Amino acid sequence: MRHYYPLVMRRLRGKLLSDEPIKVLFIVTEPAKWKLQSLYDLMAGDSRFHVQIGVSCPDFAGEKNKSDALSAFNAACDFFAARNMPTIKLWLPDKATPSKLHRNCADIIFYQQVWFDVKWQMPYDVCKWAISCYIPYFVANYGDVAMECLKPLHRLFNYHFVQDEEWKHLYESALGRVFRVGRMVGLGHPMLDYIEFDPKCGDGKQCVIYAPHWTINPHNRPGCLNYATFLWNGREILEYAKRHKEMNWVFKPHPNLAYILEKFKVMSRGEIDEYYTAWAQIGRVEMSGDYHRLFNESSSLVTDCGSFLTEYVVTGKPIIHLISATCTHKPLASSSFLYPTYYQARSLDEMYSLFSSILERREDPKRNVRVSALRKAICVEGKAASRILNFILDEIAGKAG
Repeated sequence: MRHYYPLVMRRLRGKLLSDEPIKVLFIVTEPAKWKLQSLYDLMAGDSRFHVQIGVSCPDFAGEKNKSDALSAFNAACDFFAARNMPTIKLWLPDKATPSKLHRNCADIIFYQQVWFDVKWQMPYDVCKWAISCYIPYFVANYGDVAMECLKPLHRLFNYHFVQDEEWKHLYESALGRVFRVGRMVGLGHPMLDYIEFDPKCGDGKQCVIYAPHWTINPHNRPGCLNYATFLWNGREILEYAKRHKEMNWVFKPHPNLAYILEKFKVMSRGEIDEYYTAWAQIGRVEMSGDYHRLFNESSSLVTDCGSFLTEYVVTGKPIIHLISATCTHKPLASSSFLYPTYYQARSLDEMYSLFSSILERREDPKRNVRVSALRKAICVEGKAASRILNFILDEIAGKAG
């Protein structure tokens, strides 16, 4: 794979010199994992590029029934169509098979997840004619290197973009001498570009986001992340929201939550539908990945989700962190300085106490500590999309020829 790289870069340099647009494809499996809007917008507004979204096979398509998989695929296509973003379909729902990527569809391809095992669309399928770039759909915080840099697919990208040089060093230390096609670059995450730093919640009506993770582990399966706390607080938080309709509520579950609840028989399909409907009746259910506006307009976040802890903290607003007793992952130095700024709950009593002070009385004793910690974070300075685009342009100019 590696020997194709200079040939592809030479061709891309020729396109730049001849004013022929470079074709860029962002592969997406579901809207909830779409985190590259700022990079898409920047490249779409640049005449040197022709940008498209490629909607591919939905996650868990092989395990879901055909109707659910088709519904998820159509929802993803509709999401991008509603935003006037040119889209091509990379999955054939009738046959439940992926479409083959061809030489003329893309010169640069962005991937967002490594649990993406789709025939004819992998980096080794496109390496003869396209550059492959990986920017994960999540913003790392725990530093689970097995998941974040040691999967087989991680080694096959020409560029793996990570948050900063510290994360790059962490991952490269874990990789050691493992063969890789490309290299890592620490330039920030585009997901954070559109999130505004505004720690003042104002005096208006509260807007609370509840965002539960999907890693429920009722049978103590080994290797599970165990972030999720839904088993001890999912129903309780809904009942609390029903009692406090003076607040605006947004239910923002991980896209896999409903599937896992049914798979492990935590809830029946009917109970899941009833649960989600109850949230829609008292507030709103948000399933897309285009949620920077939601973050900016909200006043606080209640979550056990790993990446949201890093993404939302950029707003400067309070986070109530629901902690699982079975989660063994610890934050690394790259993000650990942020954890003391969260309001942590390990039980219902602690959770209700925080709800009373943070949500009801709107107290925020950690505000100054949180703002101070954020000043240390690279994510509040500049735009990652601009850094990534400039890097790619420099690579084309400097590596080709």
